[in-house]
Amino acid sequence: MRRNPAPIPLEDFDAAIAHGTSGSGNPPAWAAIARDDIPVDYRSQSASLAGHRQLASGPAIGRDNIQLDYRATAGAEAAWQDLFDPDTRLLLGLDGGLAEEESHAASPWTSPLGGDTSPQPSPQAPPQPLPKRIDLRNAPHATIASLPEQDIRGLAVACRLLPQGAQAGTEEVVHALREHLKRVDFGVFSEYDRMHVLNMPQDALLHAALSSSDRDWLARLAEKTHMTIRQERIEVPGRDGPLHRIGIYFDGLPDEAPQQSGTTLKGGVGRVYRLACEAAAMIAKALADRDDVEVSPLCGLSLGGGSAQMFAATLQAHAPHLPPPALTLLDPMLLSRAQMAHAVKDAPHAYDFKQPRGIAISLDYAAAPRKSLMDRLHGVGLSTAGLVRLRLGLTDQDGLDGTRPKPYGPIGTGYHANRHHYDKAMQRFLGPDVPARR
Repeated sequence: MRRNPAPIPLEDFDAAIAHGTSGSGNPPAWAAIARDDIPVDYRSQSASLAGHRQLASGPAIGRDNIQLDYRATAGAEAAWQDLFDPDTRLLLGLDGGLAEEESHAASPWTSPLGGDTSPQPSPQAPPQPLPKRIDLRNAPHATIASLPEQDIRGLAVACRLLPQGAQAGTEEVVHALREHLKRVDFGVFSEYDRMHVLNMPQDALLHAALSSSDRDWLARLAEKTHMTIRQERIEVPGRDGPLHRIGIYFDGLPDEAPQQSGTTLKGGVGRVYRLACEAAAMIAKALADRDDVEVSPLCGLSLGGGSAQMFAATLQAHAPHLPPPALTLLDPMLLSRAQMAHAVKDAPHAYDFKQPRGIAISLDYAAAPRKSLMDRLHGVGLSTAGLVRLRLGLTDQDGLDGTRPKPYGPIGTGYHANRHHYDKAMQRFLGPDVPARR
């Protein structure tokens, strides 16, 4: 049976991300997850769930209709119980039962609106702290503008809108964050369009930059990874010509990869991640001579969040002249060192996963708190380095017809995959006078 490469020790990490090589040393505590032999098939489990509920409309995490999304009650979560095998459930701490879930405080984070009691760096500490954790579970109506200034600037740095140490007015930074985040279209996660790459307009940048055969291959890669590509041209003051903006989305249930979830949770690379890297390398090659392109937003849900991270690293390692894309991730899979190393394997340039590279959003409901998938993965040693973890709160009216929100996704992952919940929470966070994307 094929084995995955051993995890790369932290001290060898910089060399690994630069050259795609593996170092030596004792494996970390989560090395046990580096196995490929545990099958996890989201599709069969989703189909099973659909069969038990009259309102179900499709076999897809985060892509069913609003009734299925909002009626995913705690009891219905039992249908997802066989999604993970006993070893994986034990590893992620999923065997405590629903009672333990409901009584769990759900996070060691502290709310910035209530004061941060975590240890503060000493005056001699490096100027760049570890990525911040912003917890708004108990403040679901908090907006960007209501955050402490240090958190506003931390989000702006993570979204690559503000260089570290740069000076800018707080109102200006808030406006830039709103404009950046409101471009995320959560409707992408409702239903995957398998033909959108082949049907891209002839005046789209990638249509002109890719040959017919390359477009066909990119369409196959997109279908297998469930990658959605959005393209637009915008006028930017001070530029002689338009700016081409390419949005990339990965949803939570790629086709053609029934083993990918298990492989990912074991630390392996897997077919979907490899194809996401191949798509990034192809797009990077097509844009090699362009200085009028911005990849934004770059977004991923669940397993697609891992694909988005792999895509970003490969793209930047092959096309460093492009503005570094900022990630907007929704309760994503976190990457192992082997996965990070693969993303830059054979690339001509390095990619530093420890530098600010985006935000990772999760949801929680104060009246019934749950751990998210990201909480589980972080708890077994997978890293969120370079990502600001932003937990948004749900309200009593975020469920169907103004009811209480219900968990949705694999059992033990809380409010993981309901795109309607993300949409509502984000609109509140952006603040007033920000129209919702549809």
